[in-house]
Amino acid sequence: MLRRGMSGLTHPAAQKYAAHVNAAFVKVLGAFGSGRVWVRAKGTSLWDADGREYLDFLSASGAASLGHNPPKVLDRLREVLADDAAGFAEAGVSVAAGDLAAALAKLAFPLTRVIPSTTRGEAIDSALKLARAATKRRPLVHCRGGFHGTTLGSLSVSGHGRLRDSFEPLLGECYEIPFDDVDALAKVLEERKPAAFVVEAIQVAAGVVVLAADREPLPSPCKLPKAVPRSVEMSRRTMAIQRRTRALKREQANSTVPARAYKKRMSPYQRRSAWAAPRIRRMNRRRR
Repeated sequence: MLRRGMSGLTHPAAQKYAAHVNAAFVKVLGAFGSGRVWVRAKGTSLWDADGREYLDFLSASGAASLGHNPPKVLDRLREVLADDAAGFAEAGVSVAAGDLAAALAKLAFPLTRVIPSTTRGEAIDSALKLARAATKRRPLVHCRGGFHGTTLGSLSVSGHGRLRDSFEPLLGECYEIPFDDVDALAKVLEERKPAAFVVEAIQVAAGVVVLAADREPLPSPCKLPKAVPRSVEMSRRTMAIQRRTRALKREQANSTVPARAYKKRMSPYQRRSAWAAPRIRRMNRRRR
């Protein structure tokens, strides 16, 4: 039972996690000041053991793309559990797995087969085995900076030395190329004849690295205002001052009030504008 009033590294749950799961992870959380014990999640919100609500921008690295505990998914899970479904009967066919595979096949047409997986590492391992079995080849190609999981197979095609080095030797004949380098890819495909090329469309773990072809300008409604050069801004100000000055001169020429009296009637800003206009004009000529 989680008790309120205890958060971070002092919470019993955090201490148990450190003692029996991953002490280094808890230590890192404490170093960054982000150690929390989450007790509730709904939609895009998380609540810690002290009842504070947080907006979750991480979304479990995309695993919670539908939000935490989405109502439709929960309702369907309750229906399946209430049916006393045979979830672990290996010597037979799973009804739920067949329904899910059929629905996914419709979305992935013309692909028609599904290998159920629970983690990205498991999915990558299955893909590597399938590629080698289908092509009868051994080489695998991946990109520098890529991250595909922490199993032995997925680490073999991940481009982060700090994650790989402690577990060497990994799978053999894995070749790394720079991300978004078409020439390097063409060369390794020609020379190595790989069974598979493993790549992320966007490298998240490497710092959200996007392919150059996808780095297009923002659509017109979202365009950011361009910085105006100082000389252009000065020219705009000069033109505005000149317009005001000409308007004042026209008004003065059409007025029956003596010029001296009219000058007294001008506001300080108008007098300053009339005085500054010719000087700014000369300054712009010198710049040219």
